[in-house]
Amino acid sequence: LQGLASLLPPREDARDDVRADGPSYALLMPAHNEEDIIESTVRETLQHMGRNGRLLVVADNCTDATAALARGAGADVVERHHASERGK
Repeated sequence: LQGLASLLPPREDARDDVRADGPSYALLMPAHNEEDIIESTVRETLQHMGRNGRLLVVADNCTDATAALARGAGADVVERHHASERGK
């Protein structure tokens, strides 16, 4: 499901600079309660990805601000909540 979600086109307001002349790709980044480092990690990763890359953070059972901070730093975010199936 996460792999399929990465194939969805980015929001119209998300990436106006995507190039049509090269291959596109998605990078999945699992995260669990990473609010202390997620913003800097997302920003640095996006700097190295190029214009055709899409960063999808999977915020797994987070109880902190990981998802909101990742979105604010420029990543697309999927939040997963499951009481008995935990882990990245």
